[in-house]
Amino acid sequence: MRSKKKDAPKPKIFSEEITELKYLFLIERIKFGRGETAYEVLHEKADALLQAIEVRQTQIFGGNTRRRMKLCAAELIANPFFYLSEIPLT
Repeated sequence: MRSKKKDAPKPKIFSEEITELKYLFLIERIKFGRGETAYEVLHEKADALLQAIEVRQTQIFGGNTRRRMKLCAAELIANPFFYLSEIPLT
């Protein structure tokens, strides 16, 4: 009989941590706009924020595809023009 090895549990990410990462990203974005910081630093902050959001989403919704689809539907209902604003019209 084989025993299954379990991965070490990942530390939980709370919404306060995501808010802090958003704040740090906003500060770097302002600095980048002024020319005070490099693009790589801004990119690192953005990647850290995205990873935290993905981990948080997995913690809340798990691997359940149906729940993820409901989340996407809720986002579209809350702000139907969000995705259109991301597409350049030129």
